[in-house]
Amino acid sequence: MSRYTIHMDVSGRVSRSTERHEFATVGGFSVETGKTDSSRENLPKDLPKWEIATISDVKKMSKYICENAIYVTAVCLDKNTEKWSLFWEDAEAYHQKLASASKMRTGYVKAAATNVRRDSL
Repeated sequence: MSRYTIHMDVSGRVSRSTERHEFATVGGFSVETGKTDSSRENLPKDLPKWEIATISDVKKMSKYICENAIYVTAVCLDKNTEKWSLFWEDAEAYHQKLASASKMRTGYVKAAATNVRRDSL
């Protein structure tokens, strides 16, 4: 059986509010778990956050991904939509039901910490 390790980064704020944060972008790639240690050795060191990255930084990371990743994805969510609001409403309702039924801490299932989504989001 194959196993994979996924590396992801989020840009933007995953929050109900859209003020000054109209988008949330997630980028990621996966490597075979058995090759994680060797791929880490090749990972460029001291890369800055994307907002201040130079073309040289992006080229280094692109080269690393091309040489090590088996899958790459990027998703940009437009938070200024009715579906974004519905996502938060659904997530809050689900969280309340789960918290009530389980009588346990359930903060891990709040919308900002999960990938719960509507089919058409």
